[in-house]
Formats: sequence, structure tokens, C-alpha cells
Amino acid sequence: MKYLIYPFAFLFIFLSPSVFADEGLRNRLKDELSRNGDHWTYNDIEGGFAEAKRTGKPLFITFRCVPCEACEGFDAEVAKGSEQLMELARKKFVCVRRVEMKGVDLSLFQFDKDLSWAAMFLNADRTIYARYGTQSAEGADAYNSLASLKKTMERVLALHARYPGNAAMLKGKTGRPLPYRTAMEMPGLKNKDKYAQKTERQNCIHCHNIHDAEYAWAQKKGNFSIQMLWRYPLPENLGIQI
Repeated sequence: MKYLIYPFAFLFIFLSPSVFADEGLRNRLKDELSRNGDHWTYNDIEGGFAEAKRTGKPLFITFRCVPCEACEGFDAEVAKGSEQLMELARKKFVCVRRVEMKGVDLSLFQFDKDLSWAAMFLNADRTIYARYGTQSAEGADAYNSLASLKKTMERVLALHARYPGNAAMLKGKTGRPLPYRTAMEMPGLKNKDKYAQKTERQNCIHCHNIHDAEYAWAQKKGNFSIQMLWRYPLPENLGIQI
């Protein structure tokens, strides 16, 4: 019987990451779009970092609030992708689909939390290459497109090819450390007992819950400012036309 171990070990090593996805979470959130591609590691950021270290590829992590309707169309396109985008993602990146903010390292993953879909690109050593995704009064998908995402991915690959020689110029992309690591440690987060339970659609920590908690705590401490609301200005606010 001991000789039967080796074929199964070989199979374990080469199975797609999606085989080991948290199917319970996927089913509870009714995240059907996540079934569209076999190149996605499901909700496991640390597993993604381990795979990036093993393969030498950069990380492509998407953050998606599944219950939110905003950006659903764009999310569907990225999840299943155009054939060209999917081929680029599968061959050149370690792809992770994160569907809840509970447990996410908020000091590392700093981006506009008033979104329903966002992406970050990182090295295995946690150096940040790029952020992607925003929205405006014109709609959640006003600035998001497969063409611009593909261009971002190509630019990330160029940065990755020059790393670590360009590490100094990338250092500023990492935000200052926060006084807490995860959402559940935030003093301003309400309903922690509900969020501490097994994640369902009704108690999923959304991206906007992070900003809500920041604002609530700042108001309580008396240091809230209007500048906190506009940390990620739109391009046209800076005189840039896209």
C-alpha cells in the first residue's frame, strides 16, 4: 500500500488552487462568478504569497464585495476574463480573489475602501507594484475597463522584471502602518459580535465598513477632518483627463 502514496502526492502538488478553495464560503456568499476561472486562488491571500514566492510571479489580488451590485458586470469580465486577459493572468500572475475584508492586513492593503471592486499588484515580499480601480458619480465602472486593466498588468510585469533594482522607487506605494492590523481590531467597527461569526452574505465585512469604522472612531476622538473623505481624488480633480 505504501507505493500508492506517491501518485496521490504528485496529484496533490499539481491540482489547481481552486480545488482547495473554501467551498463553504463560496456557497454561503453565492459567489458564482468565482467558478469561471481555474487560475484563481479563492480568498487565501497568504496562500497567494506562498505561491508567488514559489513561482517568482507577481501577485494580482482582487477585492470584491460579492453582495454589492455595483461593479458586478466588470467583476464578471475579470473573473472569467476575455481570453487574452485570462491567458495573461494565468501565465504571468498568481491570482487571488478576496471576497471579505475580515482578516485582511489593513496596513499593507491600503486602497479606496468606498469601492465594491478593487485590485492590488504585489511582489512576494509584499512590495506594492500598483493599485487599480475607482469610481465616480458616473458609475462604478466609469474608469474600469478590461483594456486599462490589461495595460496595468503589462506595466506591473515591467516593474516586476526590474525588481529589486527599482525597489527604492516603489517604497512610497506602501502606506504608513496603522495602529491595528485587521478590521476586527478597529476600535470604531460596530457589530463585532455579528462579524465574528462564520461569514455569510448578511455579516460579510465590506470594504466600506472599514472607512465607516475609521470615520466613527475619528469623530469620537475629535480628530475627524473633511480631508479624510477625499484621500483618493478622481483624475479630473487633479486636472488629468483619462
